[in-house]
Amino acid sequence: MGALLLGFVRQGLDDDGSGTCVPCRTIVVSALWSGVVMILRGVIATVLILASVGLALMLTPATAPVAGEAAKDAGPQLPAPAPAGRGADGAGSVLVQPASDSAYLSARAGRNLTTIQAVWQPAVVDAIKALAVATDSRALLLLRGDGVVVDYSPEGRGPFPVASISKAISALAVARLVDEGRVTFDDHVADTLVSWRDDGRAKIRIRDLLSHTSGLSDDNAVAVEPPGGLPRYHLAAYNVVPSIVTAKSGMPFHEFVDTHLLRPAGGQSITWLRDEHDVAIAGHGARITIDDLAVIGRLILHGGFADGGEVLRARTLDEMTRAHGKIARGFGLGLFMHHAHDNALQWDIVEARGATGHMVTVVPGKQAVLVRIGSGGSDTGVAERYHALLRQL
Repeated sequence: MGALLLGFVRQGLDDDGSGTCVPCRTIVVSALWSGVVMILRGVIATVLILASVGLALMLTPATAPVAGEAAKDAGPQLPAPAPAGRGADGAGSVLVQPASDSAYLSARAGRNLTTIQAVWQPAVVDAIKALAVATDSRALLLLRGDGVVVDYSPEGRGPFPVASISKAISALAVARLVDEGRVTFDDHVADTLVSWRDDGRAKIRIRDLLSHTSGLSDDNAVAVEPPGGLPRYHLAAYNVVPSIVTAKSGMPFHEFVDTHLLRPAGGQSITWLRDEHDVAIAGHGARITIDDLAVIGRLILHGGFADGGEVLRARTLDEMTRAHGKIARGFGLGLFMHHAHDNALQWDIVEARGATGHMVTVVPGKQAVLVRIGSGGSDTGVAERYHALLRQL
């Protein structure tokens, strides 16, 4: 446009000799008018877009917690969380799919948010209630953050035997030892159990015990495979944990679990089946109330924080929920990770599970914890049905 105007100016003056180029003047006026029109069109388009967004927001249902559901169920309310107050550890966003050292640091921030990431769907909550009845649950709690949304306990609050959820509790006790600087996950079991030093078990680490990659025989007597290989679910390996905890803490395993893990997190007590040496059976011997199981679930959800402060370090929990062994998914340290679909690279559910349908299921992206005491019968496919509903909340 500038070159065109300059060309007209060089053509000369107009006929009356005034020194004004008539074509130049005409084009300048035309160009200015075109610019004004373009600006007006832009303003009108912007106004229309903002109006559309405002209308959409007005038509969107207001977000509201499922407080009515909690009141309807008359379930007990757990105490509200105290602010984390830990500087960088309290900064971040709601944890969705942990995959790094900062994941559980973000969870700590998530527990202090007044608005939870997603609006829970009342129909899905009702479906979970119905499934609790249909699957003959002995007890079931559904928590949103720190509030109880569903409390279904036809057989009371326990304590209940929870089978292999005991493994998760035992692994969390070891995590507490790690945070206290008494052990690391990579310490060799033989550092504590002298009888393991002179055979194939000498290379087995605490990490291998907790991730089902120890390679031990069913009775723990010998190593039948090199440690750190493919995860193979191993019941007896966890029964070594009490010896490690007692040796490193100087107190019986069951006392350490109560005083260093459960009570600092806001729980009460766990009783344990004992072996012939009066040692707790860490692999499947825990008996615990459904409310104390909820305490464990909340501790995982909130990145190791409870109302009394830090119980476990966020990075320790993050290590527990990292896949171990030669399978890049599924088996953590005492916990299992579940993926929304086969191609998912990151988990969205972390869980402790016991035979016959016992579950402590944490869905960080929904700020949800589901605790279930199973029926005592077959649990085939039951957990997956709950997972599907929890993902729809």
